[in-house]
Amino acid sequence: MFKNSGNLFQKTGDSIEDKVSSIHPDLQEVLGDLKLIDDISNDLKWVKNEYLPIEVDEETYEHEERLNRVSFRNFFSHLVNGYGGLLSFSIENEDNIIAEDNIDLRGNSIYKFFSMATKRSLKDRLCGIFIEAPPEDKNIKTNKDLMNSNRRPWLNLILRSNIRNWKEAIVNGDRVFTMVVLREPRWISVGQYGMRLKELFRVLELKEWTKEGRGGPLVTYRVIEIAEDGTEFVFVNENGQPEEGYYPNLSKIPLVIFDAGLDNADDDSSVMAGRPPFIGYAEANIEHLQLKSERRESLHKTGQAMLARGWPGMPPPDAPKVKMGSRYVIDYPVGGEVSYLETSGNGIAEMREAIKEIESALDAASVSVLTGSAPAETVVAALLRSAQGTANLKSMALSLKSVIQSVFEFYTAYLGVENNIEITVNDKVLEPPADHQTGEFIRDLHTVDGLIDQDTMFMLLKKVKILPSDFDIEAASPEEGEEPKAIADRAIRL
Repeated sequence: MFKNSGNLFQKTGDSIEDKVSSIHPDLQEVLGDLKLIDDISNDLKWVKNEYLPIEVDEETYEHEERLNRVSFRNFFSHLVNGYGGLLSFSIENEDNIIAEDNIDLRGNSIYKFFSMATKRSLKDRLCGIFIEAPPEDKNIKTNKDLMNSNRRPWLNLILRSNIRNWKEAIVNGDRVFTMVVLREPRWISVGQYGMRLKELFRVLELKEWTKEGRGGPLVTYRVIEIAEDGTEFVFVNENGQPEEGYYPNLSKIPLVIFDAGLDNADDDSSVMAGRPPFIGYAEANIEHLQLKSERRESLHKTGQAMLARGWPGMPPPDAPKVKMGSRYVIDYPVGGEVSYLETSGNGIAEMREAIKEIESALDAASVSVLTGSAPAETVVAALLRSAQGTANLKSMALSLKSVIQSVFEFYTAYLGVENNIEITVNDKVLEPPADHQTGEFIRDLHTVDGLIDQDTMFMLLKKVKILPSDFDIEAASPEEGEEPKAIADRAIRL
Protein backbone atom coordinates (compact mmCIF):
# COMPACT_ATOMS: atom_id res chain seq x y z
CA MET A 1 0.00 0.00 0.00
CA PHE A 2 1.05 3.58 -0.53
CA LYS A 3 0.28 6.75 1.34
CA ASN A 4 -0.88 9.89 -0.46
CA SER A 5 0.87 12.45 1.70
CA GLY A 6 4.45 13.64 1.84
CA ASN A 7 5.84 11.50 -0.91
CA LEU A 8 2.76 10.80 -2.99
CA PHE A 9 3.20 7.02 -2.99
CA GLN A 10 5.16 6.52 0.23
CA LYS A 11 4.94 3.02 1.73
CA THR A 12 3.14 2.80 5.06
CA GLY A 13 3.30 0.75 8.22
CA ASP A 14 1.40 -2.37 9.20
CA SER A 15 -1.35 -0.84 11.35
CA ILE A 16 -4.74 -0.38 9.71
CA GLU A 17 -4.64 3.35 10.46
CA ASP A 18 -1.48 3.71 8.35
CA LYS A 19 -2.76 1.81 5.31
CA VAL A 20 -3.91 4.74 3.20
CA SER A 21 -4.16 3.81 -0.47
CA SER A 22 -2.98 6.01 -3.32
CA ILE A 23 -6.14 4.95 -5.18
CA HIS A 24 -9.29 6.87 -4.28
CA PRO A 25 -11.93 4.72 -2.50
CA ASP A 26 -14.57 5.61 -5.13
CA LEU A 27 -12.30 4.10 -7.78
CA GLN A 28 -11.31 1.08 -5.68
CA GLU A 29 -14.97 0.03 -5.45
CA VAL A 30 -15.36 -0.27 -9.22
CA LEU A 31 -11.94 -1.43 -10.44
CA GLY A 32 -13.25 -4.98 -10.91
CA ASP A 33 -16.22 -3.69 -12.91
CA LEU A 34 -13.96 -1.55 -15.08
CA LYS A 35 -11.62 -4.47 -15.83
CA LEU A 36 -14.57 -6.64 -16.88
CA ILE A 37 -15.89 -3.90 -19.19
CA ASP A 38 -12.45 -3.26 -20.65
CA ASP A 39 -11.97 -6.98 -21.31
CA ILE A 40 -15.34 -7.24 -23.06
CA SER A 41 -14.66 -4.07 -25.07
CA ASN A 42 -11.54 -5.81 -26.39
CA ASP A 43 -13.51 -9.00 -27.21
CA LEU A 44 -11.70 -10.85 -24.37
CA LYS A 45 -8.47 -10.73 -26.34
CA TRP A 46 -5.74 -12.57 -24.36
CA VAL A 47 -8.03 -12.95 -21.31
CA LYS A 48 -10.66 -15.49 -22.39
CA ASN A 49 -8.98 -18.05 -20.12
CA GLU A 50 -9.79 -15.85 -17.09
CA TYR A 51 -13.51 -16.31 -17.74
CA LEU A 52 -13.22 -19.95 -18.86
CA PRO A 53 -10.54 -21.17 -16.41
CA ILE A 54 -8.86 -24.55 -16.52
CA GLU A 55 -10.90 -27.25 -14.78
CA VAL A 56 -9.84 -29.90 -12.27
CA ASP A 57 -7.89 -32.71 -13.98
CA GLU A 58 -8.06 -30.91 -17.33
CA GLU A 59 -4.82 -30.99 -19.28
CA THR A 60 -3.36 -27.70 -20.52
CA TYR A 61 -3.75 -28.69 -24.17
CA GLU A 62 -7.38 -29.68 -23.55
CA HIS A 63 -8.04 -26.30 -21.96
CA GLU A 64 -6.51 -24.51 -24.94
CA GLU A 65 -8.60 -26.56 -27.37
CA ARG A 66 -11.73 -25.79 -25.34
CA LEU A 67 -10.99 -22.06 -25.53
CA ASN A 68 -10.52 -22.27 -29.29
CA ARG A 69 -13.83 -24.09 -29.78
CA VAL A 70 -16.00 -21.27 -28.46
CA SER A 71 -16.38 -17.76 -29.89
CA PHE A 72 -17.33 -14.67 -27.92
CA ARG A 73 -20.46 -12.81 -29.04
CA ASN A 74 -20.15 -9.20 -27.87
CA PHE A 75 -23.68 -8.08 -26.95
CA PHE A 76 -22.35 -5.37 -24.64
CA SER A 77 -20.30 -3.33 -27.13
CA HIS A 78 -23.04 -3.61 -29.75
CA LEU A 79 -25.53 -2.05 -27.35
CA VAL A 80 -23.25 0.75 -26.11
CA ASN A 81 -21.93 1.69 -29.54
CA GLY A 82 -25.42 1.82 -31.02
CA TYR A 83 -26.72 3.89 -28.12
CA GLY A 84 -23.79 6.32 -28.07
CA GLY A 85 -23.89 6.80 -31.85
CA LEU A 86 -27.29 8.48 -31.74
CA LEU A 87 -25.92 11.88 -30.75
CA SER A 88 -24.02 14.33 -32.92
CA PHE A 89 -23.05 17.97 -32.56
CA SER A 90 -21.79 20.92 -34.56
CA ILE A 91 -19.71 23.94 -33.64
CA GLU A 92 -19.46 27.47 -34.99
CA ASN A 93 -15.75 28.09 -35.20
CA GLU A 94 -15.51 31.02 -37.60
CA ASP A 95 -12.11 32.24 -36.40
CA ASN A 96 -10.65 28.71 -36.49
CA ILE A 97 -9.78 28.97 -32.82
CA ILE A 98 -10.37 25.25 -32.38
CA ALA A 99 -8.29 22.87 -34.49
CA GLU A 100 -11.15 20.61 -35.57
CA ASP A 101 -8.81 18.08 -37.22
CA ASN A 102 -6.32 16.06 -35.20
CA ILE A 103 -7.69 17.46 -31.95
CA ASP A 104 -5.87 14.79 -29.90
CA LEU A 105 -2.62 14.61 -31.91
CA ARG A 106 -3.62 11.03 -32.78
CA GLY A 107 -5.37 11.87 -36.04
CA ASN A 108 -8.93 12.09 -34.67
CA SER A 109 -11.23 14.98 -35.55
CA ILE A 110 -13.06 16.76 -32.77
CA TYR A 111 -16.27 14.98 -33.78
CA LYS A 112 -14.74 11.50 -33.68
CA PHE A 113 -12.99 12.29 -30.39
CA PHE A 114 -16.21 13.23 -28.60
CA SER A 115 -17.99 10.25 -30.15
CA MET A 116 -15.33 8.01 -28.57
CA ALA A 117 -15.69 9.89 -25.27
CA THR A 118 -19.48 9.45 -25.32
CA LYS A 119 -19.20 5.69 -25.83
CA ARG A 120 -16.50 5.38 -23.16
CA SER A 121 -18.58 7.25 -20.60
CA LEU A 122 -21.50 4.93 -21.34
CA LYS A 123 -19.29 1.90 -20.73
CA ASP A 124 -17.56 3.07 -17.54
CA ARG A 125 -20.18 5.62 -16.37
CA LEU A 126 -17.64 8.42 -16.75
CA CYS A 127 -14.34 9.29 -18.37
CA GLY A 128 -11.98 12.24 -18.23
CA ILE A 129 -10.96 14.70 -20.92
CA PHE A 130 -7.60 16.21 -20.14
CA ILE A 131 -6.68 19.40 -21.98
CA GLU A 132 -2.93 19.13 -22.44
CA ALA A 133 -0.68 22.01 -23.51
CA PRO A 134 2.88 22.30 -24.82
CA PRO A 135 5.63 23.06 -22.30
CA GLU A 136 6.36 26.67 -21.49
CA ASP A 137 8.32 28.57 -24.16
CA LYS A 138 10.25 31.53 -22.73
CA ASN A 139 10.29 33.19 -26.16
CA ILE A 140 6.51 33.59 -26.01
CA LYS A 141 5.76 36.66 -23.92
CA THR A 142 2.39 37.87 -25.24
CA ASN A 143 -0.84 36.32 -26.49
CA LYS A 144 0.06 37.58 -29.96
CA ASP A 145 3.32 35.63 -29.77
CA LEU A 146 1.36 32.57 -28.71
CA MET A 147 -1.14 32.82 -31.60
CA ASN A 148 1.68 33.38 -34.13
CA SER A 149 3.55 30.33 -32.85
CA ASN A 150 0.73 27.94 -33.90
CA ARG A 151 1.13 26.24 -30.53
CA ARG A 152 -2.17 24.92 -29.30
CA PRO A 153 -3.60 22.56 -26.69
CA TRP A 154 -4.78 19.07 -27.50
CA LEU A 155 -7.22 16.65 -25.88
CA ASN A 156 -6.49 13.35 -24.14
CA LEU A 157 -9.22 10.83 -23.40
CA ILE A 158 -8.59 9.49 -19.87
CA LEU A 159 -10.13 6.18 -18.87
CA ARG A 160 -11.92 6.18 -15.54
CA SER A 161 -9.49 3.55 -14.23
CA ASN A 162 -6.60 5.94 -14.92
CA ILE A 163 -8.00 8.78 -12.79
CA ARG A 164 -6.31 7.30 -9.73
CA ASN A 165 -6.77 9.91 -7.02
CA TRP A 166 -8.20 13.37 -6.49
CA LYS A 167 -9.12 16.03 -3.98
CA GLU A 168 -11.94 18.55 -4.33
CA ALA A 169 -12.86 21.85 -2.73
CA ILE A 170 -15.49 24.56 -3.07
CA VAL A 171 -13.90 27.66 -4.62
CA ASN A 172 -16.10 30.73 -5.24
CA GLY A 173 -19.20 28.55 -5.08
CA ASP A 174 -17.87 26.04 -7.59
CA ARG A 175 -16.63 22.53 -6.83
CA VAL A 176 -13.19 22.12 -8.38
CA PHE A 177 -10.31 19.70 -8.27
CA THR A 178 -7.39 20.84 -6.12
CA MET A 179 -5.30 17.73 -6.83
CA VAL A 180 -5.56 14.98 -9.45
CA VAL A 181 -3.31 11.98 -10.11
CA LEU A 182 -3.57 10.49 -13.60
CA ARG A 183 -2.00 7.17 -14.47
CA GLU A 184 -0.09 7.69 -17.72
CA PRO A 185 1.38 4.52 -19.27
CA ARG A 186 3.93 5.51 -21.89
CA TRP A 187 6.08 3.64 -24.39
CA ILE A 188 9.75 4.45 -23.82
CA SER A 189 12.59 3.83 -26.28
CA VAL A 190 15.21 1.33 -25.16
CA GLY A 191 18.40 1.25 -27.16
CA GLN A 192 18.19 1.88 -30.88
CA TYR A 193 15.16 -0.26 -31.69
CA GLY A 194 13.56 -1.47 -28.46
CA MET A 195 10.44 -0.21 -26.68
CA ARG A 196 9.02 -0.89 -23.24
CA LEU A 197 5.93 0.28 -21.42
CA LYS A 198 6.60 2.44 -18.37
CA GLU A 199 3.97 3.33 -15.76
CA LEU A 200 4.07 7.05 -15.05
CA PHE A 201 1.79 9.35 -13.06
CA ARG A 202 0.88 12.94 -13.82
CA VAL A 203 0.23 14.95 -10.65
CA LEU A 204 -1.83 18.12 -11.16
CA GLU A 205 -2.24 20.61 -8.31
CA LEU A 206 -4.10 23.88 -7.89
CA LYS A 207 -2.01 26.32 -5.86
CA GLU A 208 -1.94 29.97 -4.87
CA TRP A 209 0.97 32.01 -6.21
CA THR A 210 2.31 35.53 -5.82
CA LYS A 211 4.49 37.32 -8.37
CA GLU A 212 5.35 41.01 -8.49
CA GLY A 213 2.63 41.84 -6.01
CA ARG A 214 -0.05 39.91 -7.91
CA GLY A 215 -1.59 36.67 -6.77
CA GLY A 216 -4.02 34.06 -7.96
CA PRO A 217 -4.52 30.36 -8.69
CA LEU A 218 -1.83 28.44 -10.52
CA VAL A 219 -2.05 24.93 -11.98
CA THR A 220 1.20 22.99 -11.67
CA TYR A 221 2.08 19.57 -13.01
CA ARG A 222 4.80 17.01 -12.67
CA VAL A 223 5.16 13.59 -14.27
CA ILE A 224 6.60 11.14 -11.79
CA GLU A 225 7.76 7.55 -11.71
CA ILE A 226 7.90 5.34 -8.64
CA ALA A 227 10.96 3.36 -7.59
CA GLU A 228 10.59 -0.14 -6.13
CA ASP A 229 11.10 1.23 -2.62
CA GLY A 230 8.20 3.66 -3.09
CA THR A 231 10.35 6.75 -3.69
CA GLU A 232 8.90 9.13 -6.24
CA PHE A 233 10.93 11.31 -8.57
CA VAL A 234 10.25 13.54 -11.57
CA PHE A 235 10.43 11.70 -14.87
CA VAL A 236 13.14 12.85 -17.28
CA ASN A 237 12.10 12.41 -20.92
CA GLU A 238 14.18 11.25 -23.88
CA ASN A 239 15.28 14.84 -24.52
CA GLY A 240 16.78 14.99 -21.05
CA GLN A 241 14.12 17.42 -19.78
CA PRO A 242 12.32 16.88 -16.46
CA GLU A 243 8.57 16.94 -17.07
CA GLU A 244 7.29 19.49 -14.61
CA GLY A 245 6.00 23.03 -14.78
CA TYR A 246 2.72 24.95 -14.87
CA TYR A 247 -0.08 25.71 -17.31
CA PRO A 248 -0.27 29.40 -18.28
CA ASN A 249 -3.59 31.26 -18.12
CA LEU A 250 -5.41 28.47 -16.26
CA SER A 251 -7.14 28.92 -12.91
CA LYS A 252 -8.51 25.35 -12.70
CA ILE A 253 -7.03 21.91 -13.26
CA PRO A 254 -7.73 21.19 -16.97
CA LEU A 255 -9.61 17.93 -16.47
CA VAL A 256 -13.28 17.69 -17.47
CA ILE A 257 -15.32 14.73 -16.22
CA PHE A 258 -17.79 13.38 -18.77
CA ASP A 259 -20.65 11.65 -16.96
CA ALA A 260 -22.98 10.07 -19.51
CA GLY A 261 -26.02 11.19 -17.53
CA LEU A 262 -27.24 7.65 -16.77
CA ASP A 263 -26.48 7.95 -13.08
CA ASN A 264 -26.95 4.92 -10.83
CA ALA A 265 -24.97 6.24 -7.87
CA ASP A 266 -26.48 7.34 -4.58
CA ASP A 267 -27.86 10.87 -4.60
CA ASP A 268 -25.41 12.03 -1.93
CA SER A 269 -22.33 10.41 -3.47
CA SER A 270 -19.50 12.04 -5.35
CA VAL A 271 -19.79 12.64 -9.09
CA MET A 272 -16.87 10.21 -9.38
CA ALA A 273 -18.72 7.37 -7.62
CA GLY A 274 -21.15 4.72 -8.84
CA ARG A 275 -21.02 1.48 -10.79
CA PRO A 276 -21.12 1.53 -14.61
CA PRO A 277 -24.74 1.72 -15.86
CA PHE A 278 -24.56 -1.48 -17.95
CA ILE A 279 -22.47 -3.63 -15.61
CA GLY A 280 -25.26 -6.19 -15.20
CA TYR A 281 -25.45 -6.49 -18.96
CA ALA A 282 -21.68 -7.10 -19.12
CA GLU A 283 -21.90 -9.81 -16.46
CA ALA A 284 -24.74 -11.51 -18.35
CA ASN A 285 -22.62 -11.40 -21.50
CA ILE A 286 -19.95 -13.45 -19.69
CA GLU A 287 -22.58 -15.87 -18.39
CA HIS A 288 -23.72 -16.35 -22.00
CA LEU A 289 -20.14 -17.21 -23.02
CA GLN A 290 -19.79 -19.74 -20.20
CA LEU A 291 -23.09 -21.47 -21.00
CA LYS A 292 -22.19 -21.54 -24.67
CA SER A 293 -18.81 -23.09 -23.86
CA GLU A 294 -20.38 -25.77 -21.66
CA ARG A 295 -22.83 -26.73 -24.39
CA ARG A 296 -20.09 -26.80 -27.02
CA GLU A 297 -18.02 -29.12 -24.80
CA SER A 298 -20.99 -31.38 -24.17
CA LEU A 299 -21.56 -31.69 -27.90
CA HIS A 300 -17.87 -32.29 -28.50
CA LYS A 301 -17.57 -35.02 -25.89
CA THR A 302 -20.96 -36.73 -25.96
CA GLY A 303 -22.72 -35.52 -29.09
CA GLN A 304 -21.26 -38.37 -31.12
CA ALA A 305 -21.23 -42.11 -30.46
CA MET A 306 -18.31 -43.23 -28.30
CA LEU A 307 -16.53 -46.54 -28.53
CA ALA A 308 -17.00 -48.55 -25.34
CA ARG A 309 -14.74 -51.48 -24.47
CA GLY A 310 -15.81 -54.06 -21.90
CA TRP A 311 -13.36 -55.94 -19.67
CA PRO A 312 -13.79 -59.09 -17.59
CA GLY A 313 -13.65 -57.56 -14.16
CA MET A 314 -12.31 -54.09 -13.50
CA PRO A 315 -10.39 -52.41 -16.38
CA PRO A 316 -6.62 -52.68 -15.90
CA PRO A 317 -4.86 -49.42 -14.95
CA ASP A 318 -2.54 -49.74 -17.95
CA ALA A 319 -5.23 -50.46 -20.57
CA PRO A 320 -3.95 -49.64 -24.08
CA LYS A 321 -5.35 -46.50 -25.68
CA VAL A 322 -7.83 -46.73 -28.48
CA LYS A 323 -6.49 -44.88 -31.54
CA MET A 324 -9.58 -44.86 -33.71
CA GLY A 325 -12.55 -42.53 -33.48
CA SER A 326 -13.09 -40.27 -30.49
CA ARG A 327 -10.35 -40.23 -27.89
CA TYR A 328 -13.00 -40.25 -25.13
CA VAL A 329 -13.37 -43.94 -24.25
CA ILE A 330 -15.37 -45.53 -21.43
CA ASP A 331 -14.01 -48.74 -19.80
CA TYR A 332 -16.50 -50.72 -17.76
CA PRO A 333 -16.34 -54.14 -16.03
CA VAL A 334 -18.55 -56.39 -18.14
CA GLY A 335 -17.52 -59.34 -20.19
CA GLY A 336 -15.46 -58.57 -23.25
CA GLU A 337 -17.88 -56.56 -25.38
CA VAL A 338 -17.16 -53.68 -27.73
CA SER A 339 -20.05 -51.40 -28.54
CA TYR A 340 -21.03 -47.78 -29.01
CA LEU A 341 -22.63 -45.59 -26.37
CA GLU A 342 -24.84 -42.72 -27.49
CA THR A 343 -26.43 -40.05 -25.29
CA SER A 344 -30.08 -39.11 -25.55
CA GLY A 345 -29.23 -35.41 -25.82
CA ASN A 346 -31.88 -34.22 -23.37
CA GLY A 347 -29.33 -32.38 -21.23
CA ILE A 348 -27.76 -30.75 -24.26
CA ALA A 349 -31.18 -29.63 -25.50
CA GLU A 350 -31.93 -28.14 -22.09
CA MET A 351 -28.64 -26.25 -22.18
CA ARG A 352 -29.51 -24.93 -25.63
CA GLU A 353 -32.77 -23.60 -24.27
CA ALA A 354 -30.90 -21.97 -21.39
CA ILE A 355 -28.65 -20.19 -23.89
CA LYS A 356 -31.69 -18.98 -25.83
CA GLU A 357 -33.20 -17.71 -22.60
CA ILE A 358 -30.12 -15.71 -21.65
CA GLU A 359 -29.90 -14.24 -25.17
CA SER A 360 -33.53 -13.13 -24.86
CA ALA A 361 -32.74 -11.78 -21.40
CA LEU A 362 -29.82 -9.78 -22.82
CA ASP A 363 -32.11 -8.25 -25.45
CA ALA A 364 -34.70 -7.54 -22.78
CA ALA A 365 -32.13 -5.99 -20.47
CA SER A 366 -30.81 -3.67 -23.16
CA VAL A 367 -34.27 -2.35 -23.97
CA SER A 368 -35.36 -2.26 -20.33
CA VAL A 369 -32.35 -0.23 -19.19
CA LEU A 370 -32.87 2.33 -21.91
CA THR A 371 -36.63 2.49 -22.19
CA GLY A 372 -38.29 0.78 -19.25
CA SER A 373 -40.26 -1.46 -21.64
CA ALA A 374 -40.19 -5.02 -22.91
CA PRO A 375 -38.30 -5.81 -26.14
CA ALA A 376 -41.00 -5.80 -28.81
CA GLU A 377 -38.56 -4.32 -31.34
CA THR A 378 -34.89 -3.45 -31.78
CA VAL A 379 -33.12 -1.57 -29.02
CA VAL A 380 -32.66 1.67 -30.95
CA ALA A 381 -36.20 1.67 -32.32
CA ALA A 382 -37.65 0.96 -28.88
CA LEU A 383 -35.73 3.69 -27.12
CA LEU A 384 -36.72 6.28 -29.74
CA ARG A 385 -40.39 5.40 -29.15
CA SER A 386 -40.02 5.41 -25.37
CA ALA A 387 -40.44 8.37 -23.05
CA GLN A 388 -37.77 7.03 -20.68
CA GLY A 389 -35.35 6.32 -23.52
CA THR A 390 -35.86 9.80 -24.95
CA ALA A 391 -35.38 11.36 -21.52
CA ASN A 392 -32.16 9.38 -20.99
CA LEU A 393 -30.79 10.47 -24.34
CA LYS A 394 -31.80 14.10 -23.81
CA SER A 395 -29.98 14.02 -20.48
CA MET A 396 -26.95 12.62 -22.26
CA ALA A 397 -27.20 15.31 -24.94
CA LEU A 398 -27.17 18.03 -22.26
CA SER A 399 -24.20 16.37 -20.58
CA LEU A 400 -22.32 16.21 -23.90
CA LYS A 401 -22.96 19.90 -24.59
CA SER A 402 -21.82 20.91 -21.10
CA VAL A 403 -18.63 18.84 -21.42
CA ILE A 404 -17.73 20.33 -24.81
CA GLN A 405 -18.32 23.85 -23.48
CA SER A 406 -16.10 23.17 -20.45
CA VAL A 407 -13.35 21.73 -22.68
CA PHE A 408 -13.43 24.80 -24.93
CA GLU A 409 -13.22 27.10 -21.90
CA PHE A 410 -9.88 25.52 -20.99
CA TYR A 411 -8.78 25.48 -24.62
CA THR A 412 -9.45 29.19 -25.21
CA ALA A 413 -8.10 30.15 -21.75
CA TYR A 414 -4.76 28.63 -22.67
CA LEU A 415 -4.74 30.64 -25.91
CA GLY A 416 -5.79 33.76 -24.01
CA VAL A 417 -8.77 34.44 -26.31
CA GLU A 418 -12.48 34.86 -25.68
CA ASN A 419 -14.58 31.72 -25.79
CA ASN A 420 -17.26 32.65 -28.33
CA ILE A 421 -17.62 29.18 -29.82
CA GLU A 422 -21.21 28.00 -30.24
CA ILE A 423 -22.06 24.33 -29.74
CA THR A 424 -25.24 22.68 -30.98
CA VAL A 425 -26.04 19.09 -30.03
CA ASN A 426 -28.35 17.47 -32.55
CA ASP A 427 -31.01 15.67 -30.53
CA LYS A 428 -33.66 15.60 -33.24
CA VAL A 429 -33.04 11.88 -33.60
CA LEU A 430 -34.48 11.53 -30.09
CA GLU A 431 -37.91 12.72 -31.19
CA PRO A 432 -40.18 9.79 -32.10
CA PRO A 433 -42.07 9.87 -35.41
CA ALA A 434 -45.57 11.34 -35.37
CA ASP A 435 -48.55 9.01 -35.13
CA HIS A 436 -50.84 8.02 -38.03
CA GLN A 437 -53.44 10.65 -37.20
CA THR A 438 -50.90 13.46 -37.53
CA GLY A 439 -49.71 12.07 -40.88
CA GLU A 440 -53.24 11.76 -42.19
CA PHE A 441 -54.07 15.31 -41.07
CA ILE A 442 -51.08 16.71 -42.99
CA ARG A 443 -51.95 14.61 -46.06
CA ASP A 444 -55.56 15.80 -46.08
CA LEU A 445 -54.50 19.44 -45.89
CA HIS A 446 -53.26 18.95 -49.45
CA THR A 447 -55.26 16.11 -50.98
CA VAL A 448 -58.72 16.95 -49.49
CA ASP A 449 -58.74 20.56 -48.33
CA GLY A 450 -56.25 21.98 -50.82
CA LEU A 451 -54.83 24.32 -48.15
CA ILE A 452 -51.19 23.47 -48.82
CA ASP A 453 -49.36 22.48 -51.94
CA GLN A 454 -47.62 19.17 -52.59
CA ASP A 455 -44.13 20.33 -51.65
CA THR A 456 -45.34 21.77 -48.34
CA MET A 457 -47.08 18.46 -47.55
CA PHE A 458 -43.88 16.52 -48.18
CA MET A 459 -41.84 19.04 -46.16
CA LEU A 460 -44.15 18.68 -43.15
CA LEU A 461 -44.15 14.86 -43.41
CA LYS A 462 -40.33 14.94 -43.37
CA LYS A 463 -40.34 17.28 -40.37
CA VAL A 464 -42.46 14.89 -38.29
CA LYS A 465 -40.31 11.93 -39.46
CA ILE A 466 -43.02 10.14 -41.41
CA LEU A 467 -40.96 10.58 -44.56
CA PRO A 468 -37.22 9.86 -44.33
CA SER A 469 -34.81 12.79 -44.02
CA ASP A 470 -33.26 12.01 -47.42
CA PHE A 471 -36.61 12.04 -49.28
CA ASP A 472 -36.25 14.11 -52.48
CA ILE A 473 -39.21 16.49 -52.63
CA GLU A 474 -38.39 17.85 -56.09
CA ALA A 475 -38.34 14.40 -57.65
CA ALA A 476 -41.72 13.41 -56.19
CA SER A 477 -44.02 14.94 -58.81
CA PRO A 478 -46.95 13.24 -60.68
CA GLU A 479 -45.00 13.43 -63.91
CA GLU A 480 -41.98 11.66 -62.48
CA GLY A 481 -43.60 8.79 -60.58
CA GLU A 482 -46.23 7.98 -57.98
CA GLU A 483 -49.12 10.23 -57.15
CA PRO A 484 -48.35 12.38 -54.05
CA LYS A 485 -51.27 10.84 -52.13
CA ALA A 486 -49.94 7.31 -52.77
CA ILE A 487 -46.49 8.34 -51.51
CA ALA A 488 -47.96 9.90 -48.36
CA ASP A 489 -50.27 6.91 -47.72
CA ARG A 490 -47.42 4.42 -47.95
CA ALA A 491 -45.23 6.47 -45.60
CA ILE A 492 -48.04 6.78 -43.05
CA ARG A 493 -48.65 3.01 -43.08
CA LEU A 494 -44.96 2.38 -42.40
